[in-house]
Order: sequence, then structure tokens, then C-alpha cells
Amino acid sequence: MLNAKALTASVSKPGIERRWMLRLCAAVVVYQQAQVNDWGLRTTVANTALNSFRNAGSVPDCSARLKALMAQDFSWSRWQESLDAVDAVSSGGYSISPDACARANTIVPLTVVPDSPPDATSVAALAQCVIYDLAFVEVRS
Repeated sequence: MLNAKALTASVSKPGIERRWMLRLCAAVVVYQQAQVNDWGLRTTVANTALNSFRNAGSVPDCSARLKALMAQDFSWSRWQESLDAVDAVSSGGYSISPDACARANTIVPLTVVPDSPPDATSVAALAQCVIYDLAFVEVRS
């Protein structure tokens, strides 16, 4: 079984470790959020995760989340697809469009939005990028 902490233990340079963790953590988000086999969805989730980490100025420690994923019904092919989406976006090899999706830094599952019609300030009403049951929004601090 793959151990997330072991993946970073042998890395000695902080810049390399940060890039490695950025890739892993973004792939964890893609794996968890992109439930549909759709390249556009995976890359939009990856881009949103990377934007979120960039805006926060740090990469979270996602080793516990990765370990929890791997303890369940883990799919190696889906994991590779998640990594591929992160790599495509971070390398600049794939561009997200429209701009509303490219600027997003927050993912809101529409399943958490009440069934009643959204008011003018709700996430569902403000979302300009919706793919399947996920709203991708730009939250400015």
C-alpha cells in the first residue's frame, strides 16, 4: 500500500517537496470531487484546487486524506487520471475555459444547496461555472 508520508520523506529540497505536495493534494481533490469520467470536469477541479492553494499561499497537508482514500475502494486508474489532470493544468498544456471556470478557487457541491429557489446572494445564483453537480466560484477575500 502506498504511504503518502513515505512519498515525501525522501525529498530533501523544500521547493521540490512543495511542488510534490501541491501535485498530490490537487490530485486528492480531483479524485474526491470529480465523480464523473469527464476530462473537462477533472481539469476544472484540478485548476480550482491549484488556485485555492495559490490564494492561500500554502499547500495543506493532505497525507491523511490520501491515506483515507487509499483505505477505501481505491482505483489506481482514477488516481492516474487525477494526476494527469493536475499535470495538464499545472504545465500549461491544457487551458480551462470559460474564464469564470479558470478563475474559480472554490468548489461547492450543488447537493448542499437547498431545493428552494436561490436568492441573489447564494452560491447557486452567483455561480457562473457549473459542471454536473458542482459549482465553481471565485471567492475573493
